[in-house]
Amino acid sequence: MGNRYLQADLNTFSVKRVYGVTVLTSIFSDGEMSSKDGIVLSATSVDRQFGSILNGLHISSCKVGYLPNLDLITAVEQACRNQSVGPVVLDPILFDETGSPILDDTAFSKYVTDLIPLANVITPTIEEAEKIVGFEITSDDDVIHAANELRGIGVQNVLIKGSNEHQGRDNIRDYVLLEDGDDFWLTDKHAPFPQPSGKDDALSACITAELANGQKTENAIRTAKEFITDATRNVLQVGDSIESINFWS
Repeated sequence: MGNRYLQADLNTFSVKRVYGVTVLTSIFSDGEMSSKDGIVLSATSVDRQFGSILNGLHISSCKVGYLPNLDLITAVEQACRNQSVGPVVLDPILFDETGSPILDDTAFSKYVTDLIPLANVITPTIEEAEKIVGFEITSDDDVIHAANELRGIGVQNVLIKGSNEHQGRDNIRDYVLLEDGDDFWLTDKHAPFPQPSGKDDALSACITAELANGQKTENAIRTAKEFITDATRNVLQVGDSIESINFWS
């Protein structure tokens, strides 16, 4: 995943007292996935990184993020399927910073058919959920329908993230559908706008950390939401240009 997003994950793991190890799929100099000088690593490199990590380490849970092509999707899918990596938290990254799709049709089909069913938890935005399920989401009923469609693909638990654009600044709500059929909304009133850097990445990272710490899925999701709500209330100014969530709030 890109540099800025990786740091959000590792900072979150550290706060949650989880030792994080990483497999890089790409490097971007400015943290933006539309950057023309980004470097996408090879599937061979990813395989070797997995081999190094899995040689002697016990992986309690695994977060999957940026996978920009078919070869990388296949490499990560095979590692998650054939190795002991614990419950998988899939944080889809399907659009670049300009809103353009990242994956071609073949890669996207592979992503939906083979990778999504391996996830214990998936955490798409509304736009990403629309892309996966193939219909527009404009209401609460649509969100619920989309979550059930995602469950139908094979993922066990679904968290569809709300947004200022779809729900308004004072009523951002995430919808959660659990494996046992229980569902609920998580509301974040008076959320800051624009959202600070690292918010979505840290949410899925926190779920991953809580699962690694032995939490049940529902508790992991609720704890992660509380963590992110606090972290976005007390943002950090990092340098001159980045307003980041406060991992230590």
